[in-house]
Amino acid sequence: MIARRFSTGLLVALALSSGALASACFYGLASYVVACVQYDRLQEGPPNNRAEVEARLAFYTHRPISRARSEWGFRHDLQAGEYFERYRILAIQPIDVVYDRADRVAAIYASYE
Repeated sequence: MIARRFSTGLLVALALSSGALASACFYGLASYVVACVQYDRLQEGPPNNRAEVEARLAFYTHRPISRARSEWGFRHDLQAGEYFERYRILAIQPIDVVYDRADRVAAIYASYE
């Protein structure tokens, strides 16, 4: 009887964790697709400044990062006054943008790939 309860509990735990795993995989895939679409939006007629970038993006959070933290932009040679801003699409997929002092776009990197 104890073994049966244990195996039933184990099956329930596995079912719940597989659902959570499937859900996490779907969310990761969905955020990747949304990031791809938004990056493409940034590439068609590239934005000139921060306001234009943020007008084209949706479902994001952002914060400044160091050049070393950018997966594709780490080789970017920062000029005086330039800085990286990371936009996380659906809180997961990063798109990194380099701005100058006047918040003009210097470069855009799809760091989610």
